[in-house]
Amino acid sequence: MFDMQFIASDIVVVLLNDKFYNYNLKGEVINSVRIRTDSYSRIACINHCKIAVSVPGNDLIEIVTIIAPTQITDLITPVGTRMTGGITCRMDILYVAFSDAIRLMDLSGQIQKLINIPSVNILHSVNNDKMLCVYSKDNSDKTMSCLDFTNDSVYDFEQFPFYPEDVTTDESGNIIFVEDNVIWQADSDGKNITIIISGKITNRLKV
Repeated sequence: MFDMQFIASDIVVVLLNDKFYNYNLKGEVINSVRIRTDSYSRIACINHCKIAVSVPGNDLIEIVTIIAPTQITDLITPVGTRMTGGITCRMDILYVAFSDAIRLMDLSGQIQKLINIPSVNILHSVNNDKMLCVYSKDNSDKTMSCLDFTNDSVYDFEQFPFYPEDVTTDESGNIIFVEDNVIWQADSDGKNITIIISGKITNRLKV
């Protein structure tokens, strides 16, 4: 499995190989759609019936309407850029991670803004004010930052010793993340890190 995410209170989208599946909370498949993916693909929820899937190997983003009739629209990324796979959505604007920066794209594919934060592999929108950025272990000496939209500032978790494989937050703003088959929890500032579950973790976390 590449990624999964709630798109409604009772529907989970799971990205698996070259398909994504819609499940209800009983574990029943609602439908499935074949799409292009690669091993770095991730999902961003746009609304309850539309998702975006990053496909870095093809330099594109697929916008998928998951209700019948299913529609797929390709957004081509700028020439000369390299996507990392990190993607999230905030107020109908896609935040897409590239090797050199984070680019804000509208749903037609037009670049609206560039945020000079390179080497980010994972993006997670906490709320309308903040976004977590997880850096590449191979290309950055940083691990995680919090981008604050209220004043366009970036807070680096300087003492945070992990490069999470996935990250989410709970209703209190605590950071829940996975690394090396262990689920950890940290405060919203990346401090007070504790283990929640240790053992083999097969699913990525998305809320």
